[in-house]
Amino acid sequence: MKKMQINFNLNKGSALLRIQSVYDSLNAAEKRIADIILADPKQATEITIIQIAEKSDTSYATVNRFCKQVGYTGFKELKMELIHSLINNMGVEDIIKSLDINHDVSTQQICENIYTLAFRVLEESLSLMDISTVDVVIELLMKAKKICFIGTGISGICANYAYCKFLTIGLPCYYEKDITINRMAMSLLDKDDVLFAISSSGRSESIVDAVNLVKKNGVSIVSLSDFALSPLAKISDYNLYTTPRNGSTFLNIDMPLLMGQLTILDMLYTCYCVKSGQTAANAYKITREWIDMEKIK
Repeated sequence: MKKMQINFNLNKGSALLRIQSVYDSLNAAEKRIADIILADPKQATEITIIQIAEKSDTSYATVNRFCKQVGYTGFKELKMELIHSLINNMGVEDIIKSLDINHDVSTQQICENIYTLAFRVLEESLSLMDISTVDVVIELLMKAKKICFIGTGISGICANYAYCKFLTIGLPCYYEKDITINRMAMSLLDKDDVLFAISSSGRSESIVDAVNLVKKNGVSIVSLSDFALSPLAKISDYNLYTTPRNGSTFLNIDMPLLMGQLTILDMLYTCYCVKSGQTAANAYKITREWIDMEKIK
């Protein structure tokens, strides 16, 4: 079996993913530049800054400003990253399309495709990670009087996982599967609390409604979803993402998204433990001792 090479030294990350990530915040002129690049990335690597300015009916200065919005020093650096993006492995959407499961497909092909998809979800998630947002979220969790995790379906599994994980280190967190009880608990949240909303699509009606309700009380909202222009992302204070899929496409395989969510939650957990130091260690020691009491000797 061919060994898969996964690149975790992404530095500034994929240019295409970054353009998708900031698209909604661009002005009309900058969006025209983005549209040209996203429509034909290969062509964008072969033209000059003057040519792309002409094609987008903008200016040299506007193209430069666009490049800085995406996170690059100029068009030359952006083109280099575009080239890297083009020669890199397929993205999540392409891999999903390539999962042609039929009676003729071999077990080896299935295994390789699923593992490739899983690795790609993690790789794209890492390339889009905003470390400053991670730091802010950690600070929020450290200061919060109460942290309420919510999620439905597969995301509900992750919300429960987050609750169990952070409870072991003494965080004042909460998770409840029952919708009615959950609404009662959230009604008591205030400006000193955090609502951590998990939704793969960012479009779960019950999750979006819950966020809108608690925002009125000044509660800090952290969301974990796919990288999409979703209702949840728009109303949350801080967003964490698993993949760069767009708002109109929905993956029909739960495993990679679940894994992406769990990995980000583990990342937050580890960062929290490092920053809180002995406090987390002491709490973990106590909870583990009580858990171990249940085990058969």
